[in-house]
Amino acid sequence: MHMLIERGTLFLPKVSNPPPMMGKNKEQFCKFHRAPGHDTEDCLVLKNIVQDAVDKEIIKEISEQPDILKNPFPKHGKGIVSMVRFST
Repeated sequence: MHMLIERGTLFLPKVSNPPPMMGKNKEQFCKFHRAPGHDTEDCLVLKNIVQDAVDKEIIKEISEQPDILKNPFPKHGKGIVSMVRFST
């Protein structure tokens, strides 16, 4: 969530003072809504926003770890090789 906010992909909704309950459990807190009622992990609004961004390819879904068998050498662009020779 923090990465999406920093990139400008996700904007937090305005909250009233005090924030309304956003669910039934006052012990849990949603960082997206900045209100009690449910946990951020269970926030359906946030999940839908993130899924829409994935569907529109605004963000890429990270579904697997890098695999050296599928992609042994990631593209790094043009490289420069420098050499330093020491003599004693």
